[in-house]
Amino acid sequence: METEKKENVKRARNFTDFDKNLLFEIVQKYMNIIENKKTDATNIKIKNEIWDSVKEEFNSNCQSGNRTSKQLHALYDGMKKKARKNLHEDKKELYKTGGGVFTPKSDTIDTKIVETLSTQFKPLENQFDSSANYLKQDVIYVLETGQNVENSVQQSKQQYLEIIGPQLDDSQHILVSKQGDIDKEPIEQLHVPPQIVSTPSTSVKKRNIHLNKSAEKRESSRESYLNKLSTRMIERKNRKDDIDTEITHKKVKILEVDEAIKKKELEAKTMEVEYLKVKYDMELQHMRSKHELELDLLKTELKIKKRI
Repeated sequence: METEKKENVKRARNFTDFDKNLLFEIVQKYMNIIENKKTDATNIKIKNEIWDSVKEEFNSNCQSGNRTSKQLHALYDGMKKKARKNLHEDKKELYKTGGGVFTPKSDTIDTKIVETLSTQFKPLENQFDSSANYLKQDVIYVLETGQNVENSVQQSKQQYLEIIGPQLDDSQHILVSKQGDIDKEPIEQLHVPPQIVSTPSTSVKKRNIHLNKSAEKRESSRESYLNKLSTRMIERKNRKDDIDTEITHKKVKILEVDEAIKKKELEAKTMEVEYLKVKYDMELQHMRSKHELELDLLKTELKIKKRI
């Protein structure tokens, strides 16, 4: 039967870009329901009803023919997968070396999806993990003190330079360029500005201040995270206790109802037995009285015959 059904299904036309944009605009109206991660029966029923509404609205405005809710749901999931894949490819292409022009693969639909569902596509900022390179695109070059540098980035790009000394020896500094391509060939006419050079003592102080602040931030964020976590665990435990208590009360009520039903059934059976007992007693008494009357009648007939 399943093979016959599959053979009867005809392939529809391909979705156009207009259809994809139209579907995403319609889905945005019900985003809080469609992207709800709950999978209980109530939410699944609501989602099916929403997809039926999306189907009706889509079929009234589409260009490639009518579609079913399952087809639209599959298209929406495919659009999200494609946006995630293109975002990953763009990130990979951005860090490739060898020159050339960066050409993103993401289109306008992918951009809309990523902006609307940013929490599903981009990781959260966390100072304790190694996602810094994902979120920041700084390029770091190490230069010796006194070395000449030429900034060959286009004039339209905004760049800034900063010398950080604590992480290197006294004879080295770090040159940080926010976006860019720096020509590493030395040019005598362009020197590092003197105001960006810092002495080891001041840099050590700055480093200590920076480390203290970062440690305080980490500690405060850790405490807030633990407090939130403990609060959530307590709330979850309280909800579980409330649900267990409610379930226990309902079970007790069900047992009480079952006992009441059994009690009524027992009373009905007892009444039936008593009724049958009374009935049999009355029938027995009736038969005795009838037998006595018949005996009396026979005796009377015998007396009459004797007299005759």
